[in-house]
Amino acid sequence: FYAERGLPPIFRLTPFSQPAGLDEALAGAGYTTLDRTLVMTSTLDLASNEIPASVRFTADAEWLDAFDRLRELEPDKRAHHRRIIEAAEGERLFALVEPNGAPIACGLGIIVDEMLGLFDLFTAEDHRHRGHGTAIVGGTLRRAVARDAQSAYLQVHSENLPAQRLYARFGFETAYRYWYRIGPQQQVG
Repeated sequence: FYAERGLPPIFRLTPFSQPAGLDEALAGAGYTTLDRTLVMTSTLDLASNEIPASVRFTADAEWLDAFDRLRELEPDKRAHHRRIIEAAEGERLFALVEPNGAPIACGLGIIVDEMLGLFDLFTAEDHRHRGHGTAIVGGTLRRAVARDAQSAYLQVHSENLPAQRLYARFGFETAYRYWYRIGPQQQVG
C-alpha cells in the first residue's frame, strides 16, 4: 500500500505495543524514531474556579482565525485543521489571550463524558514565559470544571520541558508515552 504511493510505512508505538520487541525490530530494519510524545492526565480538583481575567472564550470561527494567525499555517494545513476541529464531538472551549486586541495565546478544550482534552495550546514566541500559557490552561480547566468535567488529558512532545512543567503545576502526570517509527522511503517503479 505505502510503496505503491511512494510513502514510507509508519508505526505508532507505545511501551505496551505488541508483539514485544517490535520497536527494536523496526529500528533494526532501518525505521527512524519520530515525535516522541507524552500523554499526561489529571483529575480536576482545582483550588479556585476563578477564570483569569486575561482569558476570553470565543466562538469557533474567531478562534480558528486567531489560531491560524498565531501558528502561521499554510492554507492547505488551515483547511485540514478546521475540518478536524469542526468534526470533533463534545463541547468545545475556545480560549484566547488578546491584550490590545491581538491574539498572543490560545488553547482548545473539548469535553466528552466528563473528560476534558486540551489541544492546540500555543503562545506566540515573543510572549512566552509571561504567564499566558498558565492563564489559558487554568482558565480552560476551570471552565471545564464548571461544566462538570472530572479529569483532563493532553499530549506534549517529550522535549518540551517548559510545557511539561506548566502542566505539572496543574496536577498533570505522564500516563504513557508514544512515538512513531517511520520506514525508509520506497521507490515507486
